[in-house]
Amino acid sequence: MSALGTFGVGHGFFFTSYNLVMVEVLGLPLLQPMLSVTGLFKSSSFLIFGPLIGLVRDLSGSFPVCLTLLGVIDFFSIALWILIPFARSPPARKPLPRVRKPNLHSTLGQDSNPYAWRPLGPQSTHGSTVPRRSL
Repeated sequence: MSALGTFGVGHGFFFTSYNLVMVEVLGLPLLQPMLSVTGLFKSSSFLIFGPLIGLVRDLSGSFPVCLTLLGVIDFFSIALWILIPFARSPPARKPLPRVRKPNLHSTLGQDSNPYAWRPLGPQSTHGSTVPRRSL
């Protein structure tokens, strides 16, 4: 009984999260066309795989072989769901700001670097770092 309850909860979780994941992956405008294509795919897969599973049962003579085959098919579908994040393109990165690098091979040394720190000259008595203007 607990196995049936667990199966029901898992089944309900799948059908609830299925639409939410599809909206996240494809967007809301493509939800209806996606559900239509998914419905066509499900109906055709039921028509194809149902008789194939019956054929496997007839050839093997046991239900455990059929259930194992269905479990393998479920495993591959779970593997595809896990690979969805890898199919998405990564978010675009902001380009890093361009910084002028000093020319270390110059014969002038740091004097050729306009961004190098230099003393500002004579300072006022109150400790300002703003250079004085001569009037």
